[in-house]
Amino acid sequence: MDNKNVKSVDIKNIYFYDENNKVFLKDLEKTIVYFYPKSFTPGCTLEAKMFNDFYNKFKNKNWNIIGVSCDDFDLLKKFKEKYNLKFPLLKADCNVLEKLDVYKEKTVFGKKKKGIVRTTIIVDKGKILKRYNNVRVKDHVDEVYSFINTLNLE
Repeated sequence: MDNKNVKSVDIKNIYFYDENNKVFLKDLEKTIVYFYPKSFTPGCTLEAKMFNDFYNKFKNKNWNIIGVSCDDFDLLKKFKEKYNLKFPLLKADCNVLEKLDVYKEKTVFGKKKKGIVRTTIIVDKGKILKRYNNVRVKDHVDEVYSFINTLNLE
């Protein structure tokens, strides 16, 4: 799914979990949602640290950050605590992420398997404003921050 088709995704039934509640994508305002395959892996750790480094810059622009994976709550909590992440990490059901085309077949070390494909979406008032597919971690957070700076939202 490329960015020009983001409006065709029905997000009203896409949700994630914090430890107590469902968090619906449609209810999020000014939020960067990044989907990552597995806590504590090198790429996911780097991405989390980079979003954390930019946390105050995003907050100063009134934007929120949420990390989402299919990890269990215990692992999410340990990951958040170890790296002092300032934003929430939410759990997702993989079948729900399939609807968003984030959980799908991919090749890892030459083997095909299903999993989260590193993706970021920018959401406001029930709409996906931008989607980044097959994210490369290195300059991604800078790219997201640059995009946020182009928006003129109230």
